[in-house]
Amino acid sequence: MTGTLHHPSFGAVQYSVSEVPTGGDGQTAAVIGMMKGYVGEDARHPILLNDLQQALNARLDLPAHEAIFWWVKDRVRFVRDEDTVQPWQQDTSLPVVEALIRPVDMVVMCGGGASCQRVGDCDDFAMYTAALLLAAGIDASFATVAASSESTDFSHVYVVAYPNGVRVPLDTSHGAYPGWETNQARRIQEWPVGGGGLVTLAALVALGVMLCR
Repeated sequence: MTGTLHHPSFGAVQYSVSEVPTGGDGQTAAVIGMMKGYVGEDARHPILLNDLQQALNARLDLPAHEAIFWWVKDRVRFVRDEDTVQPWQQDTSLPVVEALIRPVDMVVMCGGGASCQRVGDCDDFAMYTAALLLAAGIDASFATVAASSESTDFSHVYVVAYPNGVRVPLDTSHGAYPGWETNQARRIQEWPVGGGGLVTLAALVALGVMLCR
């Protein structure tokens, strides 16, 4: 299902709604698959490349992956999907378990530029970060972790960069600095990311839990 609506936070929004498996690793794999697709497409987009250039120019004193970390960290504010998906939840009997904001739409969400304050949850931070890394020629993976002491379901996602083959976690939504990652994960899995005006949201409906809590 696709359409356009006026979102209280984003204004005019084009959206698509897809059904994903019910909970567990199957749901996570479906969401990660969509995230990888968006990143692979958007990493080559001119407006994303322009954002990358701004990120690198802003921190010429840092390696590219660290400059990207701070660019995203300083310009995206964390907002829970439970708040983002309210306009769609009232129109479906199934819970909306994820809302994905594409990297190119993160760029244009509020006009772009260094003073722009974008919003999203951990999967949106991760997609934007990964797209910038791929645009810079840096290999990356999504890392999903089960961080809850009460469940083995994956509950958080972030990016791991591999500059020159060295593993560097870049948790732009929760990490305090490049290289930080949670030490409370009950399990972790990495998913390599492929090389390759209106905000577009992908709302995923299923019986299950949010990937990013």
